[in-house]
Amino acid sequence: MRETNLLVQARNFVVFGYGSVGRGIARTLRKLGGHVTVVELDPIRALEAVLDGMVVTSLGEALDSGEVFFTATGRPGVIAGESFDRLRDGAILANAGHFSWEIDVPDLRRRATHIERFRAWVELMTLEDGRRITLLASGEMLNLAGGGGNPIETMDLGFALQAQSLAYLAAHYKELPVGPQPVPGEINAAIARWMVENLSRRGSAALTV
Repeated sequence: MRETNLLVQARNFVVFGYGSVGRGIARTLRKLGGHVTVVELDPIRALEAVLDGMVVTSLGEALDSGEVFFTATGRPGVIAGESFDRLRDGAILANAGHFSWEIDVPDLRRRATHIERFRAWVELMTLEDGRRITLLASGEMLNLAGGGGNPIETMDLGFALQAQSLAYLAAHYKELPVGPQPVPGEINAAIARWMVENLSRRGSAALTV
């Protein structure tokens, strides 16, 4: 909203991925009055989206009907190649995944006959057939590149998780198998308790002011 100055209400949004990030985006957009469609390959997450009241559809149907697209899968090439050919005139693309590879930005730039930058993080790309596609934050992670960053509480949570995970690795590395490690449940639970205590204390203090 800050980057485009456009209303959310009554717009057709497509969210790719219904993990923690995609779920938050989809729920927020719907609460603000947007029409939200989810594209999710995992059947369990797709079911969660349906039970949350979202419309779940295929990639092709979503490309044909969507106006604003959010990628939140962590996977490369979510919107790429022939997908660009199916976007309607005026479509807006934004990436909220951790890496900039979810939208194939180099390919989109190659397809553009004219690129106009309206604001620091808003580019309007005119394609050969005259369709105009708006790209936000150059395909980088929108909330960091274009939105001013995460709330401080979110950063506290992430850094605490990283610090505790590193401490666990240092203490237990000899007994762990080679490769990526899931965060132990006791670390997740401990940090959750700390955050609940901290946020609850803040809320109680605010009520007494």
